[in-house]
Amino acid sequence: MNDKTDFSFSFSVGQKAAPKTKDTEDLIALDACKVYRLPQDRLLVRNARTGNSTTIRADVFSALTLCEAFRTPDEHVAELVKRMGAPPDQVGQIRKVINDSLDRGLLVSSTDICQALTAGKVSEGDTGSGDLGAAVVVVITWERPAALERLLDSIHDNADPDNFHHLYVVDDSRKSENIARNQDVMSAFAEKSAIAASYVGQPQQQRLLAEIARATPRHEQALRFLADQSQWTRHWTSGLARNIGLLLSAGRRSVVFDDDGLCTLYEPSEPGTGVRVNSRPREAVFFGKSGQWPGFEVNEQTDPVSGHLSCLGMSLAEALKSLGAAPLDPSSLADTTVKEVQHLHADSPLLLTQSGSLGHPGTAGNTWIAGLTSRSRERMLASAEAVDDAIRNDNAWMGYREPHFSPTSHMSAVTGLDNRQMLPPYFPTLRNEDHLFGFMLSYLYPDLAVLDYPWATPHLPLDVRGRAAETTDFGIGQAFPLFFHEWVQLQKPNCLSKHLPARLEHLAEVFLDLGNSSSRELTEMYRDERAHFASDALSTV
Repeated sequence: MNDKTDFSFSFSVGQKAAPKTKDTEDLIALDACKVYRLPQDRLLVRNARTGNSTTIRADVFSALTLCEAFRTPDEHVAELVKRMGAPPDQVGQIRKVINDSLDRGLLVSSTDICQALTAGKVSEGDTGSGDLGAAVVVVITWERPAALERLLDSIHDNADPDNFHHLYVVDDSRKSENIARNQDVMSAFAEKSAIAASYVGQPQQQRLLAEIARATPRHEQALRFLADQSQWTRHWTSGLARNIGLLLSAGRRSVVFDDDGLCTLYEPSEPGTGVRVNSRPREAVFFGKSGQWPGFEVNEQTDPVSGHLSCLGMSLAEALKSLGAAPLDPSSLADTTVKEVQHLHADSPLLLTQSGSLGHPGTAGNTWIAGLTSRSRERMLASAEAVDDAIRNDNAWMGYREPHFSPTSHMSAVTGLDNRQMLPPYFPTLRNEDHLFGFMLSYLYPDLAVLDYPWATPHLPLDVRGRAAETTDFGIGQAFPLFFHEWVQLQKPNCLSKHLPARLEHLAEVFLDLGNSSSRELTEMYRDERAHFASDALSTV
């Protein structure tokens, strides 16, 4: 493109869409389009979502690809003028291109998308999928009796017992003194609490696995790989403990706590407005003194379990109704692309819910700071004190200020899972197993919606976590290779079936393919991953 480009063009193929051009500030974006080359530098463009098609000059469509995010027409015009260096006398022509493209169905209005996302069968006054029942609450613990006691005291003091079907403490500890202390802590909690609670240590886990193996003997090897601690004696096995939690909560909704948090719900003093639907990363705010979070206040009327259960297991339309956000305001899609939301619909299931965190960010280093959103970076760079807090202190807020829906999941110290549906297992060891779980979940349910609530829970490790790579008594301290996640994502479009068992089989074949790859191929994928990570970090700083 250059400043002499003539923006006049004609449409000549396919049905003409109903005119939508209005004197309005509605948000619009390039729709999901397929492109086919034609003679004389023209293209046949077919809207894959609506079926409408038209012809257009190649250079004009190239300009429209800069309109992929939902923005106002004026914002698109300004961006095109800036990116292409167009002279003032072409502003009117650029505006006409945008208006004509909207009329002909190449661009889509955020109003249309929002109507589709809220068009589910939710009657007046109905805000959920009937009686979803009380939840199984699972606490994952390992070698931290003091942290476990603190969390259970917080659950006793703050949680509503009516929301608990049962509380299980899944102990992944190896040290006998910690195992004994965890049992004592659990016994003390059971004596004083109205919540039905059980300790699940190695004897209880082995009995559970033996019972399942007797019922399904042909799956025993896989079961042992995923959930038997004796198979992973040298490794830290957070994912394995989570698999035990999945087995214990099968058929019910589940809320899973890490042991180094609190059952306390904090809300931002200045919350956002409406809801957001996009894949934008979480925001971050950095604080000085640990345990102090100015700008966030305790909500004494509810707790994290109640918070997660408020929408977990609903459809997207039901959740929007429950949150008071139906009909969905078109501004909810600001800066979102059609690609981010094209698989969502009113009946998209909410099988996973998450929330923000206050305190330790859960990372071993601070390289993640380079990937912050522009708003978070600007806030951090506003003062030398804020920069120093970010680099030197493990005390931050990460989350969203308004309910946030997306097709992907983040890490969450407290997670809601709808275990009434078939869920994938966690990989039993290595960090980032929760990220891989999220990718596998979206593989099985391509129309999945993940809800991040606009509140946070404290994450306060009692042990000192330095900035150097973390070590444990169990050997491996590395994260799960990201190229596994990426490989799953790359293969997902190749699975066309909507049948859940077929999608599960297809996902299994993806991992069999990786498992049958040579060491050389896997090493090259890992090297490529590390090189991309380093280059992205350097380009961001």
